Amino acid sequence: MKTVAWVDAAPFRAHVRHLCASADLPWEVVASRAGVSTVLVDHLLHGRGGRTVLRLAPHCASKLLGVTPAELRDLRHRVVDATDVTAKVRALLAQGAPATSLATFCRMTAGQLVALGSARSGSCTELTAALVGAAEARWVARATREAA
Repeated sequence: MKTVAWVDAAPFRAHVRHLCASADLPWEVVASRAGVSTVLVDHLLHGRGGRTVLRLAPHCASKLLGVTPAELRDLRHRVVDATDVTAKVRALLAQGAPATSLATFCRMTAGQLVALGSARSGSCTELTAALVGAAEARWVARATREAA
């Protein structure tokens, strides 16, 4: 059996906080860009069961370290297909997510959100796609907590 050498979580917690602050983005976007679970980053930043996370698996640490502030800032300028984003917006609204709160979180007006959700095809910025994905992660986490 292979033993995993854990790494100290503190520098990676600081890195994620720096990324969020420098790019002005929620931590769920950082988790998504790094390709790690939102639960992992939530625990890293906010603790787990009231306790600070002290260690991190090296492969997760490496993925987090691979995300840069410049990469996150560039999300504003890249355009992507909006098909998946539209489906996520529709699903969130159908599940009862308040349109005004969702729009505010995604940095758009309620009208823009409704238009995005009703679009048949089109494009949006990668930032919009990332924010909708982050909103979806928050909504799912909230629903899971409420169901427990």
